[in-house]
Amino acid sequence: MSCYGCACDHCLYNAELEAWYMTPGEVQNAEDICFCCDECKHYDGDFSKRSQWRPDCPRHKLPEKYLEMQRIVEQRRARAAETRRRNFQIIKGGKP
Repeated sequence: MSCYGCACDHCLYNAELEAWYMTPGEVQNAEDICFCCDECKHYDGDFSKRSQWRPDCPRHKLPEKYLEMQRIVEQRRARAAETRRRNFQIIKGGKP
């Protein structure tokens, strides 16, 4: 099963969020933690549970480490594209 595209996949308030996305102190109250994924069939493949997959959520917030990682990836892509543009050469040839 896949959680790809679900709003909970990288949400700060997700109880199942991987530790490397979390910055200590980013969530202030323990009551803010969402346990929606524990009751979802897409998370663990248990079809006795109902689907909790959601494209958007009013409480959705991305963690700071995840946003920083996205910025770094975008900078790398932009730098690679600039390098490709700079190295591009037009070869003149053919019949005069």
